[in-house]
Amino acid sequence: MDGVHTYLDKQSLQRVVVDATMMDKAKIAFIERLEKRRANEKPVKEEHKILAPIIDFSKYMK
Repeated sequence: MDGVHTYLDKQSLQRVVVDATMMDKAKIAFIERLEKRRANEKPVKEEHKILAPIIDFSKYMK
């Protein structure tokens, strides 16, 4: 079964041979669902946390 894709139909518990057109349709549907999910996501804002104030030692070196 090299190069042959099968799908298990969960209702009839039968293996269905998937051809190239069905694979293309499945890929397109998956990509569309992924793009819809990404469009609905809110962008994550990165927070810049300051752990401690920065000390400038150059003025103490004189």
